[in-house]
Amino acid sequence: MNLLTKNRRRDERHDANGPVSLSTGLGQACRGELVDVSAHGFRACHSLSSLCSGDIVEFAYEGRSGHATVAWTRITAQGVESGFFILGETSPVPQRPAGSV
Repeated sequence: MNLLTKNRRRDERHDANGPVSLSTGLGQACRGELVDVSAHGFRACHSLSSLCSGDIVEFAYEGRSGHATVAWTRITAQGVESGFFILGETSPVPQRPAGSV
């Protein structure tokens, strides 16, 4: 039996660090720490131990924000870590030139 599994990710992941804000539709919110990012997702350490696969969260990090679904969550002695798949991003609000009305 082959114990190695094929990497089925469609996007390359890049190591990341920095804060990420997460909030649920149930009023839970926290600030976590990015672990890695890709074009369509990210992984973060956080304190929302109740997150389950399929839950939807609002997120914001490094100039990106929007909604994501929880792909997986694991709880270890070091804390809580989840993988997120980005469903859609919020468009930034356009800035008006100075002096315009």
